[in-house]
Amino acid sequence: MSKQEVKCHYCKNMIEKGVKNCPHCNTVNPSVRVKEVMIWTLGMVVVLYVATRIFA
Repeated sequence: MSKQEVKCHYCKNMIEKGVKNCPHCNTVNPSVRVKEVMIWTLGMVVVLYVATRIFA
């Protein structure tokens, strides 16, 4: 089974999908950070929604 690869947006070398830094140029992969922030934000929205329903 081969791993999925994508191009580094900076140096254009192929890197494994989901790595945080390019092993060739050490540039941070912005797509990984965006996903983490979106998941965290969605989690906080759900927690706040549940809290307002319980304590309202």
